[in-house]
Amino acid sequence: MAALEGRGTVSSVRLEGGEVIACDVVVYGVGVRPRTELAEVAGLAVDNGIVVNRLLQTQDPDIFACGDVCRYESRLFGRALRLENWRNAEDQADTAARNMLGQEKAFDEVPWFWSNQHDFALQVAGLPTHGEITIPATSGAARLFLSVTADGVLRGASAIGPVRDVAGPIRKLKAAIALAPTIDIGTNGCSPAAIYAVLEN
Repeated sequence: MAALEGRGTVSSVRLEGGEVIACDVVVYGVGVRPRTELAEVAGLAVDNGIVVNRLLQTQDPDIFACGDVCRYESRLFGRALRLENWRNAEDQADTAARNMLGQEKAFDEVPWFWSNQHDFALQVAGLPTHGEITIPATSGAARLFLSVTADGVLRGASAIGPVRDVAGPIRKLKAAIALAPTIDIGTNGCSPAAIYAVLEN
């Protein structure tokens, strides 16, 4: 892309090759890279973020990292994660502060975020990309999508719908994901009863 064109609002995009594409809206994803320069200069391990243990300590036990810049080992998901949302940064800051005070609290929160758009909300708990099967369901006017592994372990959930109908189910599913429950997906897919059993617990 070479330029956005229009007066007051966008009317077209001019590409580097000279082609002009008419449009009303432009969605531009710029991406995020962790700023790890200071950690690198300090000699800390860096691999898609500042590498920390479950206490959010770097390889130097007196230096902690949290938020978008840190990459931590998740016991729940069995791999290193670096998450980019304010909720995760706030939760990690709390854990890091406690550990600086000597409490030795492992960080293993279930990832969670939301976005409200007018009267609708999108909320996501866990890591939906870590499941092989997506199971649709409903709760009130909310549409739910549960993500499970091939052997039925709940790994993530997404919900979209009116704000009032989304928060409750996602809160319950977030708590359920922390327990890594197995959902009976059966031979013909998961029964609605199996999904609602998770919501009721």
